Amino acid sequence: MGIRQRLTIARLSSEQEEGLPEYRAKWLKVALDTKECDREAGAHWIKEAFRFAGLRLPGRFFWEDSPLAALRTYRALARVGEGDSIRDDDPDRVVVDRVVEQMRSRVRREMMRRVKIDLWAQVWSGVSLGIGAYLGRQIGADFKSWSKLLAPGAAAADWLGTFDFLWREVGQSCVYPLEPLLELAQQCGWWLAHGDEERGYTVILSEKPVEVHLLEEQLHNERGASLRFRDGTTLWYLHGVRVHRRIVETPAADMPLSWWLDDPVAKRRQVVEQKIGADRIADELGAQEG
Repeated sequence: MGIRQRLTIARLSSEQEEGLPEYRAKWLKVALDTKECDREAGAHWIKEAFRFAGLRLPGRFFWEDSPLAALRTYRALARVGEGDSIRDDDPDRVVVDRVVEQMRSRVRREMMRRVKIDLWAQVWSGVSLGIGAYLGRQIGADFKSWSKLLAPGAAAADWLGTFDFLWREVGQSCVYPLEPLLELAQQCGWWLAHGDEERGYTVILSEKPVEVHLLEEQLHNERGASLRFRDGTTLWYLHGVRVHRRIVETPAADMPLSWWLDDPVAKRRQVVEQKIGADRIADELGAQEG
C-alpha cells in the first residue's frame, strides 16, 4: 500500500475568487473599527492564544483606553523607567513573539506545503491590507524600543485576513491555531504581556481608537485629530505626516512663516508649505529680502 500524499491546491475556483473582495472589506473594517471592545471576549481569546502557544494562561488582565496608557501600566508592573530600552531578547518581548510571530510562521510553513505559491500570492494580494501595520507604526513611533513589546490586536488585520480566507473558503484547517488571534483582532487594539512561567503572566490590553481619519490610506484630518482614543490621547496628521496640533487647528492665513522656516523635518516642512501656500511663502520671503 503506497503512502498517501496530500494534494497541493494550485488555484482558486471562480467562486472563491469572487469572495476575495468580501474578505478584504471584512478585515479593513476590523482594522479601522472604533467600537468599544468586548473585554470578556478579549480576555478569553488572549488565554486561548497563550494556550495554543504552549504558555501558562494569564492570570491577571488590565484594560486601558489607549496604547500609551497600556504602556504606562506595563512600566508600573515591570518597574522599569521611561528611559530604559527594550532588547530583542527581553523576556516579555519573547512572549509576544511566541504568541504571535512564531505561531504565524508555523501556520504559514504548513500552508506552503498545502497550496501553491501562486495561489498564496493571489489571496495575499486580494485580501491583505497595509493599513493595520501602518497604524501600528504610527502608534509605535512614540514608544521607540518599547514598541517591541506592543502586540497587535486589530492591527494584525493586514495579514490575518489572508489566513481567514484560506481557512474558511479554501478549507485549510492548518489555520486553526490562529483562531485566537483572528478573534482577538476584533476585540482589542493592542496588548502587552509581563511575567514568566513560574510567576504567571499579566496581560494589558488597549481599547481601539474612537476616531480614525484617513485620506488615501494615510492618516489625515484638516479639522482635528487623526487618531483619538477614549482617554483623550490624540495624534495629529496631515497627509500621513505627524504634526503639532497647532498646524492643524490654525487657519492657513494665521500661520506664521517661522513654522515653515524653523521646522528641521523635511516632511513636516512640506505639509506646512502645502497648507500655507507656496505663493504666500514666496511673497513673504521676497518682501523680507527686499
